Amino acid sequence: MSASRIRRLTTLLTSAVMLVAVAGPASAAIRIERIRYDAPGPDRRTNAHLNEERVVLINTGDTVRNIGGWTVRDLAGRRYRIPDGFRLGPDRLVRISTGNGSDDGNDLFWGSGNYIWNNNADRATLRNRSGDIIDRCGYNDGSTRENRTTKHC
Repeated sequence: MSASRIRRLTTLLTSAVMLVAVAGPASAAIRIERIRYDAPGPDRRTNAHLNEERVVLINTGDTVRNIGGWTVRDLAGRRYRIPDGFRLGPDRLVRISTGNGSDDGNDLFWGSGNYIWNNNADRATLRNRSGDIIDRCGYNDGSTRENRTTKHC
Protein backbone atom coordinates (compact mmCIF):
# COMPACT_ATOMS: atom_id res chain seq x y z
CA MET A 1 0.00 0.00 0.00
CA SER A 2 1.37 3.40 -0.94
CA ALA A 3 2.16 6.07 1.64
CA SER A 4 -0.43 8.46 0.15
CA ARG A 5 -3.13 5.80 0.34
CA ILE A 6 -2.23 5.08 3.99
CA ARG A 7 -2.42 8.83 4.78
CA ARG A 8 -5.85 9.10 3.12
CA LEU A 9 -7.12 6.05 5.00
CA THR A 10 -5.73 7.39 8.28
CA THR A 11 -7.37 10.78 7.68
CA LEU A 12 -10.70 9.11 6.84
CA LEU A 13 -10.60 6.95 9.98
CA THR A 14 -9.61 9.90 12.18
CA SER A 15 -12.48 11.97 10.77
CA ALA A 16 -14.95 9.15 11.40
CA VAL A 17 -13.78 8.74 15.00
CA MET A 18 -14.01 12.49 15.60
CA LEU A 19 -17.53 12.61 14.13
CA VAL A 20 -18.73 9.82 16.42
CA ALA A 21 -17.06 11.46 19.44
CA VAL A 22 -18.69 14.82 18.73
CA ALA A 23 -22.15 13.62 17.69
CA GLY A 24 -22.53 10.66 20.04
CA PRO A 25 -25.74 8.67 20.12
CA ALA A 26 -28.82 10.86 20.45
CA SER A 27 -30.36 8.47 22.95
CA ALA A 28 -27.36 8.12 25.28
CA ALA A 29 -29.20 9.91 28.07
CA ILE A 30 -31.83 7.15 28.42
CA ARG A 31 -30.78 4.13 30.44
CA ILE A 32 -32.10 1.35 32.65
CA GLU A 33 -31.97 2.63 36.22
CA ARG A 34 -33.05 -0.56 38.04
CA ILE A 35 -35.00 -3.81 37.87
CA ARG A 36 -37.16 -4.95 40.75
CA TYR A 37 -37.12 -8.61 39.82
CA ASP A 38 -38.62 -10.20 42.94
CA ALA A 39 -41.80 -8.68 44.34
CA PRO A 40 -41.94 -8.79 48.16
CA GLY A 41 -43.49 -11.85 49.79
CA PRO A 42 -44.68 -15.05 48.19
CA ASP A 43 -45.61 -15.00 44.51
CA ARG A 44 -49.41 -14.68 44.60
CA ARG A 45 -49.84 -13.68 40.95
CA THR A 46 -52.39 -11.00 41.79
CA ASN A 47 -52.27 -7.88 39.63
CA ALA A 48 -51.12 -5.78 42.61
CA HIS A 49 -48.28 -8.23 43.27
CA LEU A 50 -47.32 -8.43 39.59
CA ASN A 51 -47.05 -4.63 39.58
CA GLU A 52 -44.48 -4.79 42.40
CA GLU A 53 -42.15 -6.24 39.76
CA ARG A 54 -40.83 -3.55 37.40
CA VAL A 55 -38.05 -2.14 35.29
CA VAL A 56 -37.30 1.58 35.67
CA LEU A 57 -35.89 3.81 32.92
CA ILE A 58 -34.29 7.19 33.55
CA ASN A 59 -33.48 10.18 31.36
CA THR A 60 -30.14 11.47 32.64
CA GLY A 61 -29.97 14.13 29.95
CA ASP A 62 -31.15 17.71 29.90
CA THR A 63 -33.79 17.45 27.16
CA VAL A 64 -37.11 15.67 26.76
CA ARG A 65 -36.73 12.42 24.78
CA ASN A 66 -39.37 10.69 22.69
CA ILE A 67 -38.94 6.99 23.51
CA GLY A 68 -42.19 5.82 21.93
CA GLY A 69 -41.68 2.60 20.01
CA TRP A 70 -38.64 1.60 22.09
CA THR A 71 -38.68 -1.88 23.61
CA VAL A 72 -37.61 -3.62 26.80
CA ARG A 73 -36.95 -7.34 26.53
CA ASP A 74 -35.95 -10.09 28.96
CA LEU A 75 -33.69 -13.06 28.18
CA ALA A 76 -36.69 -15.27 27.35
CA GLY A 77 -37.67 -12.82 24.58
CA ARG A 78 -40.72 -11.34 26.30
CA ARG A 79 -41.01 -7.82 24.93
CA TYR A 80 -42.70 -4.62 26.03
CA ARG A 81 -43.14 -1.83 23.49
CA ILE A 82 -43.31 1.70 24.88
CA PRO A 83 -46.43 3.47 23.51
CA ASP A 84 -45.93 5.73 20.50
CA GLY A 85 -45.37 9.36 21.43
CA PHE A 86 -44.24 8.61 25.00
CA ARG A 87 -41.87 11.35 26.13
CA LEU A 88 -39.53 11.21 29.11
CA GLY A 89 -38.42 14.52 30.58
CA PRO A 90 -34.92 15.34 31.85
CA ASP A 91 -34.04 13.76 35.20
CA ARG A 92 -37.33 11.80 35.07
CA LEU A 93 -38.06 8.13 35.69
CA VAL A 94 -40.70 5.88 34.19
CA ARG A 95 -41.67 2.60 35.83
CA ILE A 96 -42.72 -0.27 33.58
CA SER A 97 -44.66 -2.61 35.86
CA THR A 98 -45.40 -6.20 34.90
CA GLY A 99 -49.20 -6.32 35.43
CA ASN A 100 -52.12 -4.23 34.21
CA GLY A 101 -52.88 -0.58 34.94
CA SER A 102 -53.45 2.83 33.36
CA ASP A 103 -50.41 4.27 31.58
CA ASP A 104 -49.41 7.83 32.44
CA GLY A 105 -46.25 9.93 32.39
CA ASN A 106 -44.71 8.10 35.36
CA ASP A 107 -46.02 4.54 35.01
CA LEU A 108 -46.42 2.14 32.11
CA PHE A 109 -47.85 -1.37 32.34
CA TRP A 110 -46.63 -4.50 30.53
CA GLY A 111 -50.09 -6.08 30.78
CA SER A 112 -48.81 -9.55 31.69
CA GLY A 113 -50.69 -12.01 33.86
CA ASN A 114 -47.40 -13.73 34.72
CA TYR A 115 -44.12 -12.58 36.22
CA ILE A 116 -41.58 -11.37 33.65
CA TRP A 117 -38.31 -11.15 35.57
CA ASN A 118 -36.77 -14.37 36.90
CA ASN A 119 -35.96 -14.24 40.61
CA ASN A 120 -32.47 -15.73 40.24
CA ALA A 121 -31.06 -14.34 36.98
CA ASP A 122 -32.21 -12.37 33.96
CA ARG A 123 -31.27 -9.37 31.82
CA ALA A 124 -33.22 -6.39 30.53
CA THR A 125 -32.30 -5.00 27.12
CA LEU A 126 -33.49 -1.56 26.04
CA ARG A 127 -33.65 -0.94 22.29
CA ASN A 128 -34.62 2.18 20.39
CA ARG A 129 -37.18 2.29 17.59
CA SER A 130 -34.48 1.28 15.07
CA GLY A 131 -33.58 -1.80 17.11
CA ASP A 132 -30.23 -0.48 18.34
CA ILE A 133 -29.26 -1.59 21.83
CA ILE A 134 -29.30 1.45 24.10
CA ASP A 135 -28.67 -0.25 27.45
CA ARG A 136 -28.58 -3.61 29.20
CA CYS A 137 -28.83 -4.56 32.85
CA GLY A 138 -28.48 -8.10 34.11
CA TYR A 139 -28.36 -9.84 37.43
CA ASN A 140 -27.20 -13.19 38.70
CA ASP A 141 -25.98 -12.42 42.18
CA GLY A 142 -26.71 -15.74 43.89
CA SER A 143 -27.99 -13.96 47.00
CA THR A 144 -31.06 -15.11 48.87
CA ARG A 145 -34.43 -13.71 47.83
CA GLU A 146 -34.93 -12.21 51.28
CA ASN A 147 -31.85 -10.01 50.92
CA ARG A 148 -31.94 -8.96 47.26
CA THR A 149 -34.99 -8.09 45.23
CA THR A 150 -33.74 -5.16 43.14
CA LYS A 151 -30.79 -4.71 40.78
CA HIS A 152 -29.57 -1.11 40.52
CA CYS A 153 -27.97 -0.71 37.12
